[in-house]
Amino acid sequence: MRTTKKILNHATYMPLMEEARFLYLVAAGAVSREQDMPFVQHSTYVRFVAPGRAPASTLVDVATIHIGRTSFTQSYRVREKETGATWVESIQTLVMWDGEFFKSREMQAGFRERLALFDEKQNLDAKQPMPSNPDLHALTDVHPHPGPFRFQIPLKTRWVDEDRHGSLSGNVFWTLMEDGRAMYFGKKGLDLMSKGNAFPFVLLSSALRYFRPGHGSQNVVVDVRTISMGASAFSQHYRIRHAESGDIWCEAEQVFVSWNVAQKRKQPISPEFRLRTGEYDGLPTRNTPAVEVKRAHPKVLTVGDVAALTKAFSQAEVSEFAELSEDRNELHYDKAFAASTRFKRPIVHGALTSSLFSGILGNHLPGPGTVYLSQNTSFKAPAFPGRAVTATVEITNIRADKGIVTFKTSCVDTETKQVLITGESVVMVRKDQVVDKFVSPPNNPIPSKM
Repeated sequence: MRTTKKILNHATYMPLMEEARFLYLVAAGAVSREQDMPFVQHSTYVRFVAPGRAPASTLVDVATIHIGRTSFTQSYRVREKETGATWVESIQTLVMWDGEFFKSREMQAGFRERLALFDEKQNLDAKQPMPSNPDLHALTDVHPHPGPFRFQIPLKTRWVDEDRHGSLSGNVFWTLMEDGRAMYFGKKGLDLMSKGNAFPFVLLSSALRYFRPGHGSQNVVVDVRTISMGASAFSQHYRIRHAESGDIWCEAEQVFVSWNVAQKRKQPISPEFRLRTGEYDGLPTRNTPAVEVKRAHPKVLTVGDVAALTKAFSQAEVSEFAELSEDRNELHYDKAFAASTRFKRPIVHGALTSSLFSGILGNHLPGPGTVYLSQNTSFKAPAFPGRAVTATVEITNIRADKGIVTFKTSCVDTETKQVLITGESVVMVRKDQVVDKFVSPPNNPIPSKM
């Protein structure tokens, strides 16, 4: 097989595996080339190991690993022919199907025997159904999640039957879910797509459960919701249902990893992404802000020491601050009022944004025991709810005799790097944090006094 795109779309792997399955069954003598497949897809688990690239020749490895009474399970591996690098691994369960009565049926003895003999290394039972394998079932199972889907988008199916089941091929369901995902994160949903319409994440794994065979040229509804978020990964639940009858055709759980495209590695979920997604689907949005501290010495303060904290304020936090501070200016929480201003949307209180300096000084640099003496602040541009901001403090002067330290302070929009706040903080620190003489780095001894 030969791919034709530069970087393979996730849905591309489905027809590759479907074609390989057909060729496998023909080679095993279980079906003929002219015959429609006597089964339908039941469930699928896919793990994406590495991005597939094209043009490149591929190899698809297929093996039957379990044969039950009405179903059989196969493993698939898609890899690059030249290097042998694995791109995708998958486990799929197929159910023998009676299209006339629209229900599963018992597997014919000849079909079972041909599969078992063809894959004799798998030690399959050619005569009778094998006991159920709980591990395989758990791998492809999709667990129901309580609660409604807030995001629902109507779509229309196209007719593709590459695996000759007499129903929609699996890659059609993948395409429907990808369309739903693009709209969920796009303008019709959370509006979190980049200017190039690129997702800030990659797909790690997916489990799909097919409930009813789908058909082409039908109106369907794709439901999408985020069900959990970790430090750098999140999970989503998808449901594809017939628009008129409401029958569920397919459900899926998919796991995504926040991805740094330039560095080609995973990264923490951005505060803005976490806040918007969490607020939209009712997930916890508060998390420990990202903090970075660079010091010349672990215990003693030095000019040039710097610390930064990244955080996004939710609209709920902004409204809460309005109550606490008694600053109920409509510009901070009333969308209609804010739309009539130069900013066109609510903005974060400047005092709330600048309070990040206090969080850094009191907890990270200099740390506990720090006493604020003064803060000089100049507001250059507003922060907006849901957008991450990075506050930075840097030591510019130390009066060791008084225990007084001066910091240059600034705050920028994390994504655009627009300067929001500049200023200066003066604090009092513990005497053991400052010394009169030069302090060597910790790996070198402090020079003795002569």
